[in-house]
Amino acid sequence: MVNRSFRGHVTNSEYRISDKPNRRNNVTGIELIASNHKPDINTMKSLVQVVLLSAIVMVAACDSADTEPENTPLSERETEELLTALLVVVSDTMPQITATHSPEEFTIACPEEGEMRLSVNVTDAMPNDSTSRLSIGVDFTPNGCGIKGDEGTEFTLDAEQSINYLSVLTIQGFFSDVELEGGLDGQLDWMVESRSGTCTIDLDAELEVSTDLSNARSLLAGSACGHELALVDTSSFLQSGPESEQIRRKPVRPRF
Repeated sequence: MVNRSFRGHVTNSEYRISDKPNRRNNVTGIELIASNHKPDINTMKSLVQVVLLSAIVMVAACDSADTEPENTPLSERETEELLTALLVVVSDTMPQITATHSPEEFTIACPEEGEMRLSVNVTDAMPNDSTSRLSIGVDFTPNGCGIKGDEGTEFTLDAEQSINYLSVLTIQGFFSDVELEGGLDGQLDWMVESRSGTCTIDLDAELEVSTDLSNARSLLAGSACGHELALVDTSSFLQSGPESEQIRRKPVRPRF
């Protein structure tokens, strides 16, 4: 509530500006508290000026109240945007490499600005004659990394420690059993315009396959930026089959 008082310089009268309705006419504005004489034309002009000034103050206050606070956390939709765009960058097969630190570790340019350091580990093994296993591990550290979501939200990301992505696909026999392990874990700092905050990510890998195993896709489900969600793992090598009947397998966290 705006509630200010002042003394008129011309009339030595005292007034109060308030957005609280007047008891008599239910109209907000200026309340005359005390006056030494009847208002003259100059007094009325002063009142008009004060009314205009109070209106400007009230409008400015409303505009500032409508502005999104700087500490507003990411919404669920913004979190989905961030993660999806992040996975697209991590899984880019033709990145712009700016520095090579080892055959498995390098720095790439982010789509909008900044960079990201990645360490990639891929293994393809056959523990026995009836089992094959493909493991993809990526540790990545964004540094002023600018990415854009599918709805146009622009994020700038930083992290003090690496964020870990792991996908382990195990196939028994001739696809008699298929299992996916892994997930996405870590913490990063984000900025969207004047807003900023920290996002903790704890997502498990889930596998959805059709009843005849003709189609499959992987999901990442769990908590991220304070939201519970499940999204398609866009970095996955598995293809989705939206028209097939899906069976959800319980995610299993790998133990090493």
